[in-house]
Order: sequence, then C-alpha cells, then structure tokens
Amino acid sequence: MWVAQWKQQQAGPQEPLELKETPDAGSPVHENTVKCWCCGGEKDPQNLRLIYLHWYELDSLKRILTEAGMVPGAERRGGGS
Repeated sequence: MWVAQWKQQQAGPQEPLELKETPDAGSPVHENTVKCWCCGGEKDPQNLRLIYLHWYELDSLKRILTEAGMVPGAERRGGGS
C-alpha cells in the first residue's frame, strides 16, 4: 500500500484548478466599536489600553470618577471623534 501511494505521489503534481474571480462589490464601511470607557471617545483607538479590574470594584470606580466630574462612557469635549 505504501509503495502504491508513493508511486502515485511521484506521478507529478495535479493540474491546477481554474480560479474564477468574483467581482468585489465593495466592502461595507467598518464602524469603530472600540471606545474609551472613561470618556466614551473613539479617537486614537491604538492608544487604548487594557486595564484589569475586579468586576465588583467597577461601581466604586464609576462613583469616584462621577464625583470627580467625569461621567464614564459619556463623551466629553475633545474626548470623542
């Protein structure tokens, strides 16, 4: 069986398949869904960083930021696009 397989592989490459190109109707516009949790802005997404936080401490952080005048998720002047 191995010899038969080897001989079959040595017969040469298979004939290439004919590629049929389909015209590109255009890609849909990709909306940036990555936004800053703090300011709600989507400007400069390459500058966003992953910050690890316990889920049960998120409410405390929201309260602290709200008391400081920063409403998490609300776009501020200069923070959005």
